[in-house]
Amino acid sequence: GSETWEIEDEKLFKEPGDVFVIEGSENIKDAIASGRKYVVLSQKLLGLTENRPELTKAIEDMVSEVGFDGCVIDEIDSLSNPNTVAAQTAVRLVDSVRHNYRAKTGKSYFEAPVVGLTATPIKGKLSDFNVPMAILYPDEYAVSAKDAKKSKKTFSDTHLNRPDLA
Repeated sequence: GSETWEIEDEKLFKEPGDVFVIEGSENIKDAIASGRKYVVLSQKLLGLTENRPELTKAIEDMVSEVGFDGCVIDEIDSLSNPNTVAAQTAVRLVDSVRHNYRAKTGKSYFEAPVVGLTATPIKGKLSDFNVPMAILYPDEYAVSAKDAKKSKKTFSDTHLNRPDLA
């Protein structure tokens, strides 16, 4: 939660105080007014988007309005199903963050500071990594098999010699 992130912010960043944790819709206006540089997309927040399309729009608008150019996705392992609204929202939000980063810095879209955190790396199968790895490395991996191209496959298709294990 946000209490944990206050501690981590102090420990991890050279200039603490630039991280804002969004845990629910009530935090969106606070995030906009905060002037912080980085946003933490909590699993609680992404989970709420499943049944609330207006929340998805509000989050996307916030990322654009504030111009966040870095993000942390907490519990990224929970985004294993590319068909969920939460996973699709995360993919779009990180894309916006990367565009903001490129616009602000002139650096590569792929250099944006995007971090995925998890304490549960593999829940079931290697394909559970497809969405998280595509979020973190969009130049290397496709989110799902339907998004795959000859030059960019899913993480599991790229690294698995036995498809029956996917």
